[in-house]
Amino acid sequence: MDLLIDAFSELGKKFSNYKLIIAGPIIENEFYQSLIAEVKRKQLSARVTFAGEKTPQEIAQIMNESKLFVMPSRTEGYGIALREALVCGLLAVATNIGGLKEAGKSKNCVFVNPNSDEIAQAIEKQLNRAK
Repeated sequence: MDLLIDAFSELGKKFSNYKLIIAGPIIENEFYQSLIAEVKRKQLSARVTFAGEKTPQEIAQIMNESKLFVMPSRTEGYGIALREALVCGLLAVATNIGGLKEAGKSKNCVFVNPNSDEIAQAIEKQLNRAK
């Protein structure tokens, strides 16, 4: 998620009306605390939400209200969440790691290396496409 927060920060001025919702179980550890600190340091607290674990219905609602799904993994198995997002009709950005290339086979998914610059460029491309 650190890559996504960095990428989101890079796009701040161009896409200041967008919010980032990070859904999934929250494990209160040093990495999570570093993400919270980074969000505060980059002055993104009003635009970044750590939503925690959600029910399937809540995830479906979030996806249906979203413009883009981003899976910035450094390691990943198949990537079921990516597949679900594409089935919901979302544009997506994913790293070319593990099974994500298989899960994300779609004209609506852009694959990048796991670094914040490439993720930011792909997010910009996809959000411009979504307009």
